[in-house]
Amino acid sequence: MPRIISSFDRLEHISILGHLDWSMLSEDMISALTSRRLIASLELYTINITDVRMLNQFLRPFLGLRRLCLSNVRCTAKAYSAVKMDLSDAKPRPKELALYGGSLLRAFVNPVSPISLDRLKKLTICGLFVEDFMSLAQVIDLAPNLRVLHLGGMQKDSRWCNPKPLDLSGIEVVSFNLNETDGALGQYIHPSLILAWWIQSFKSGVTLRSITVSIQVHSTDNKLFDARLWRFFDAALCMLTTIEEVRGIIRGEEGYALRAMIENQCKGLNGRGLMEISVNAPQRKRKTIE
Repeated sequence: MPRIISSFDRLEHISILGHLDWSMLSEDMISALTSRRLIASLELYTINITDVRMLNQFLRPFLGLRRLCLSNVRCTAKAYSAVKMDLSDAKPRPKELALYGGSLLRAFVNPVSPISLDRLKKLTICGLFVEDFMSLAQVIDLAPNLRVLHLGGMQKDSRWCNPKPLDLSGIEVVSFNLNETDGALGQYIHPSLILAWWIQSFKSGVTLRSITVSIQVHSTDNKLFDARLWRFFDAALCMLTTIEEVRGIIRGEEGYALRAMIENQCKGLNGRGLMEISVNAPQRKRKTIE
């Protein structure tokens, strides 16, 4: 396999898939991959990295990297505490960073981060944990060119800590999810808490143009049907003169009921023709006559 990879002189995209430990990759394989200096897009899926130096050493040669996607890549914070690297070394400066299912944000605010965030324009995170909110704020501070922010699936791993609002002063496009908490599993942070946190964050969004909210709702017995919350949402966004569109995407059995309530409470956005809400609700079974 290393010989095959080495034969592709103009290789621009690499995806490494599979449930494996990074230490299982041979030196020949890593050498073959890192010798492809034209790589612009790199994706790593379901990989366990016990020593973060391996990740740093692997990423450093890809100085032309424009997009980095890490999905379910595990790396312990303890591994970073022992890392000593020459901070003057050149680093990849991607424009897009996507993190799915792994708590890796702290890796990118560490002085020995494997990449630089100074050119980052688009950040996508799915599977954010409560402990990551502080790191998210730091990432935004370290990314002066960040314009697009997508957050989804905020996991319930501990009690809500009421994090400080984000500084969205340079962000133009935001999207986020509000997932109704399952009574049995309690997988996600309660959506009303997330929405209230976003409302506070929007107050700094002086350049925001587009906001998309994806909602999953199955019952009316939850605080997403709190009319006051959506009035605050409407008021916060109507204060921003740069807003061009606010989109809602609602899925679930009570999607139409929630849309009606939101449209009734967001009179300011609707009056300016800025709000559009679509509903993807399951069709009810028709009764058959025998």
